[in-house]
Amino acid sequence: MLGIEQPNWDVLLIGGHSTSGKSTVARKLGQHFGVSVSQVDDYRLVLQRATSPGQIDGLHFFSQDPAVIFANPLDSVVEQLIRIGKIMSDALEDVIAHHVITHTPIILEGDGILPALAILQEIDGVSVTGKIKSVFIVESSEQAFFQSCRERWPGSEADSHTSDWVRLAWRYGQWLCAETQKLGLPIVKSQPWDMLGQRILAELSMASGNWIC
Repeated sequence: MLGIEQPNWDVLLIGGHSTSGKSTVARKLGQHFGVSVSQVDDYRLVLQRATSPGQIDGLHFFSQDPAVIFANPLDSVVEQLIRIGKIMSDALEDVIAHHVITHTPIILEGDGILPALAILQEIDGVSVTGKIKSVFIVESSEQAFFQSCRERWPGSEADSHTSDWVRLAWRYGQWLCAETQKLGLPIVKSQPWDMLGQRILAELSMASGNWIC
């Protein structure tokens, strides 16, 4: 991806599960389009700093000790991740509207981006139709995902909760994939990583709004 391409959107949302390659490809796309990139995790940290546990239901759940987090059934932990996604997606609406109003393109990336955010037509009276584009990155093979995690973090088996985080990321990714398909939004398989940016650009260049895996 060389040179600067003029984006035909004001906000590009890049969602996906943890370790799917979102942050790396977002930086490359930011360079390609010459626009700023912002991590949704930064907004979450600001919200957590500005609130107390319990003030916003579920926001501080993952600030707990992993032993406490994973004492819950995995499906329950996935639901907590989705809850935080809803909190963050709601908070991001004003950010999106601001960039649409000011015509200042930005890329937002993070696992806190839910597919429902990408289909908004209006935010507080501001029309965002056609101003938002999105892509969700998921791993299609559970075996390949677990193997890639082992390769990226050699020796991580020493952490007793590493496998818990990996299983959580995989399960959340499957939920994201189902929701994304339901809404007809673009899904890109994370591997091969070296071609991820090019495959996302190909999806974004499609004229139709109907994508499939």
